[in-house]
Amino acid sequence: MDKAQLKYLQMKALKEQLQQNLLQVFEDVNITNEEHILMGVYETNDVRDKVLDHMCDVIIKTVNEA
Repeated sequence: MDKAQLKYLQMKALKEQLQQNLLQVFEDVNITNEEHILMGVYETNDVRDKVLDHMCDVIIKTVNEA
């Protein structure tokens, strides 16, 4: 395994760990958007999961640039 593959696997593992940690913080938070509200769906994790995924990407990017 070369350095690029190893770094990719490390970043993937880091992102998964960040997602788990952030999910523990946000597990009781229900984030909905207007579309869900208009449909009468108030309990969905779609938006929350997208927010968590984006937060992980930003954190990893910030760490990589440091």
